[in-house]
Amino acid sequence: MKKILYLFGVLVFALSSCSGDEENSENPVLPENNYILPKKIVVTEGAEKFESVYVYNGNKIVSITYNTGEKSVYTYTGDFITKTENFKADGKINSQVEYTYDGGKLVSELSAQIGGDRLGKYRTVYFHSSSTSVTCTEYVSFPDVNGGAETREGELERVMTFSGGNLVKRFSPGGMINGVHQVDEVNYEYDTKNSPFKNILGYNLLIGYTSLVNNITKLAVKNNPDSIIKEYVTNYAYEYNDKGYPTKRVETYSLNANIKFLTEYTY
Repeated sequence: MKKILYLFGVLVFALSSCSGDEENSENPVLPENNYILPKKIVVTEGAEKFESVYVYNGNKIVSITYNTGEKSVYTYTGDFITKTENFKADGKINSQVEYTYDGGKLVSELSAQIGGDRLGKYRTVYFHSSSTSVTCTEYVSFPDVNGGAETREGELERVMTFSGGNLVKRFSPGGMINGVHQVDEVNYEYDTKNSPFKNILGYNLLIGYTSLVNNITKLAVKNNPDSIIKEYVTNYAYEYNDKGYPTKRVETYSLNANIKFLTEYTY
């Protein structure tokens, strides 16, 4: 479920963290009683549609309900999102994510797979080396492996770089395969308009999605699985309302231009 949510984050969420106190002057802050928030998002690919309906308490997100019958429920402690619980269509909990903060910044994320065939826990530790750079280390544990002891995922840390409130680069240095250092790098570009999610309280402190302030226009992935660095590009085109928030987004891929995702936002 965690991977599904992160994929959905790439499709519709925009998130950053540790972006300092930079503000975008083109996007004025609205009064507290006039938040613009996404109420419904529909992602269409061919004949398939993925719908999500958002419920709020003020500008705090309460839940997201999907047309699959699944549901995500959010818990706040003060102004901080401290837990996300993900439920299956039958109402049984499938997974949950708990967030820990220090000094107003996210320092750890614990994801537990509760339902399914393979139960496990995934912990990510974040180190804020500056206001624009975050290093994260991942750990995993399974009850049927090594007595449930936690082990580190991967040999090296992943580094994320932020600018203007947006995630602009994610770099994961890999190990050696056949004498070649493996590369896993993602670069992001953005517009200057408003992200649909910029007014949701606490979203700007979470780490792992893309942008919270603006909207991603290009995503370029570089890796070298066969010792040759290759780049795969995803482009995003938008339509906006009169307040500078996207109402439609079309997502296309360099590998297959025939595959297109249409995302529609209702506020």
